[in-house]
Amino acid sequence: MGGGGEYTSHLFQEFLQSNSILSQRSCSSTPQQNGVAKQKNRHLLDVVRTLLLESHVPSRFWCEALSTVVHLINRLSSPSISNESPFTRLFGHPPDYSTLYIFGCACYVHLPPHERTKLTAQSVECSFLGYSPHQKGFLCSDPNLHRIRVSRNVIFLESVYYFANHHDSFSSPIFVLPLFSNSFAGQSLGSLQDTSLDVDPVQAPEPEPAPLRRSSRIGKPPERYICSMIATLSSIPIPSSYKQAMQNECWKKAIESELLTLEENQTRDIVPCPTFVKPLGS
Repeated sequence: MGGGGEYTSHLFQEFLQSNSILSQRSCSSTPQQNGVAKQKNRHLLDVVRTLLLESHVPSRFWCEALSTVVHLINRLSSPSISNESPFTRLFGHPPDYSTLYIFGCACYVHLPPHERTKLTAQSVECSFLGYSPHQKGFLCSDPNLHRIRVSRNVIFLESVYYFANHHDSFSSPIFVLPLFSNSFAGQSLGSLQDTSLDVDPVQAPEPEPAPLRRSSRIGKPPERYICSMIATLSSIPIPSSYKQAMQNECWKKAIESELLTLEENQTRDIVPCPTFVKPLGS
């Protein structure tokens, strides 16, 4: 390996010693002695650049892009190890490719209970930035809180790149102009920079549109509709068990509609039950 500071740090040397790895550094100004590492670094840099440019992700997320590239390369087959992936060679079984998604695509992260109420949004739109190395979740950039969320409850829109349709508030500053009265509505930004703020007498402010008149009457449904609705609701008994609910066609349709909605929203995942776990009824 090379003689850079990232290789000679005490933390890295302790890591090598703890894993019984003998390190040998190349001579100064002799890059040909470290061709394998430099070729791999160039490979990683080329793929990181491709990910950032293709997904319109700002370069400040290069670390997340690099982690994603390493995650993907370790799961790709390599001719140097008999067309097996490094993951397969290390763990003895093939990786799970069903959890791979397009880097930088738009996604919706389900908010935890302490961040939502029954009347607020249940998820937040984010940008997918890779996979967490320490948790079984996805890394998603939250533009509202300006932080990275780690969650497994994510819905991906792989056909849409988030930063291609949204302004990145980190890459360029946002200037908020003060509120001016209507007398300055006809001036340009250059004229507003003058401290005198002279008003152009030729451009008169446009009159404000008159407010719309709204009726103050409160609409009420006819009395016969209310009586009919009350009679219909009172005729449908409220079941106290699943068996009673399945005896009524109305409740049966309501159950089927609710289950269909849960499947379309991917609220739950059906997985095989381990042999050592006893399932609980509901």
